Formats: sequence, C-alpha cells, structure tokens
Amino acid sequence: TTPDGKFTFSGLPPGQYHVTAIYDAAGVKLISPTVDVPLETASDTSLSLNLAPGDEVSGTLEIEGGPSVEKRTVRLETLSPMDYVPVHGGEVGRDGNFSIAPVYPGKFRVHVEPLPENAFIRTVGVDGAAAADNVIDLSRGVGGSKIKIAVGLNGGTVEGSVSSETGKPACCAMVVLAAKVEEVND
Repeated sequence: TTPDGKFTFSGLPPGQYHVTAIYDAAGVKLISPTVDVPLETASDTSLSLNLAPGDEVSGTLEIEGGPSVEKRTVRLETLSPMDYVPVHGGEVGRDGNFSIAPVYPGKFRVHVEPLPENAFIRTVGVDGAAAADNVIDLSRGVGGSKIKIAVGLNGGTVEGSVSSETGKPACCAMVVLAAKVEEVND
C-alpha cells in the first residue's frame, strides 16, 4: 500500500476475487476480514478493508458420556498460507468451556487434543450453523463467534496388511486413508 493506505491491482480479468489486507510490523499484527469482489466490468474502486487486531472465539466441548477429568485443548489449524497466524489453542475447563485468542479472520480445521482411544470429532458448529469436515469459516470476521464441538467415543478402526504380487509382506509401503478420493494427493 501507499503511505495513505491506497492500493491497486490492474489487468485483472472478470471474475470473483477474495481480498484481505495484512499488516505485520513492529510486533503489531492486524488483519482485515475477507471481502468478496465480483469484478464484472473493467474496475471496482469502492473497496475498503478495515484492519483489526485478533479477537476471541469461545465455545463448548461435549464428550459422549459426560465430562472428562483429562485436560484437553481445542486448537484451530489454518487452512491457507495467507491465513497463517499461529493460533495456540484454548484449554477446556471442567465445565467444557474454552476460549482462544487472538484469532484472526480465516478458515480453520478444528482439533481436540488429546482424544480418548476410539474418539472422534462428531460435529462442529459455529453460531448454530454446522461446519462440514470440522472446518469453520471465520474469514468474514471473528468477533464473538461461538463454537460447539461434540466428540463421539465409538470411532471405528481400519486395519489390515499389505503384500506384494508374490504374496509376501511388502516392506515400506504407504497406506492412505481418506474420506474422499479428492483428499488424496499424488
């Protein structure tokens, strides 16, 4: 940006763009919520991005069968290098409540650590809306978002063996498990 905060991207073809501003200097980190820009004509000169410090998200963790005495942490993993700001996570209290700060706008995969054996994250919701694949979208802003996480204790197990065409065990093979074939990278 210029000293007065102005910016320009030129030569863009028509399309949908997602625009975010990031300021990171002198120990101060500020990030704007993502703004969608549908560029249908030659230009859009009305865009305004408001930088802000990280905010707090809070929520509840429910484990099947009631509260647990083991300490747990809810952690948010950023999904985009552009959203990358380390998020430490929030410790879950005996009442199942947690809070995480600072959290900046972005998309995050929700993790709970440690989970009991055969446990899995059954559902994740933000402000009453279900989140697919344990991914929450806070790219439009964080302020006061409430996360609800439900953990199931009857997770399945997949096990087996890998052998070569000769029927002998195959040493050093890689086995991949994915819910969708699109998740498997070549």
